[in-house]
Amino acid sequence: MNGGVVDGGSSLQLLGASINGGGAFKGDSIEIRTFGNANNPVNAAFYLKNSLQLFPGTGNSIALTLNGYGATPQVFNVMINGSGTVAMPSAWAAGSAWPMNNAVLGPGGVRAPGMPEPAYGGGSLIVQATGSLSVSKGQTNDFVFPGGIVLKAGGTLDINSVNVSNAWTTSGKVYQGFFFEAPSIISTGGNIPVLTNDLNWVNFSVKPTAPVRTWQLVRASDGSAISLAADSIVPHLNTYSTMINAAASGKCWVCLINQSVVNLY
Repeated sequence: MNGGVVDGGSSLQLLGASINGGGAFKGDSIEIRTFGNANNPVNAAFYLKNSLQLFPGTGNSIALTLNGYGATPQVFNVMINGSGTVAMPSAWAAGSAWPMNNAVLGPGGVRAPGMPEPAYGGGSLIVQATGSLSVSKGQTNDFVFPGGIVLKAGGTLDINSVNVSNAWTTSGKVYQGFFFEAPSIISTGGNIPVLTNDLNWVNFSVKPTAPVRTWQLVRASDGSAISLAADSIVPHLNTYSTMINAAASGKCWVCLINQSVVNLY
């Protein structure tokens, strides 16, 4: 629990069963590794205000690495004060001693018939930046988390052609899809590839400048779980902050949903 300042200068590693508090965590490179939650849940359902506060240590930006390996659903909620990159890959570099991030299925992946859905699925991940935010390619050119994902930037949001997936269930639930929110959404080097759960959407606050490829994890006739292309089903234009703040204020957030599909490919 940080109520003051934890300053790592050029590098800060946070390791814990639970990481909380409204104090400042400082580092040019920040690693958050936990099997519990990393957030500051003091503002009820105003989730965008429930973030750990991250600041650069000696530079002007933060290279953020997230590592979630809990046996049950986890919550990551962080605010980068400034600009930064965020990494949450499916594997670390060879020889790393860190636990793997909880697995999701990628495009082309298959879960065999009879295999249960993972008990760790159904969490929530919110990464905000007051400036620009870029998704890091890491070792595997992917970003994985088994739950709802919100990436929100005050400047440009760059998906960086990284394969982004939260696919863990064929029975998607409310807020278990994706929200990309920024004044400008781009993807350096190629398309925006996103795999989500059946019944869930991939939401953008504005139309990205790059083509968007989408897939859903669905139940096949033999009982297996497979990914199918969903470019004409999944992409929508909705803004997370608008809906979540309305819901937290007791307003009709459902009334604000744009239900029109936007094929961005």
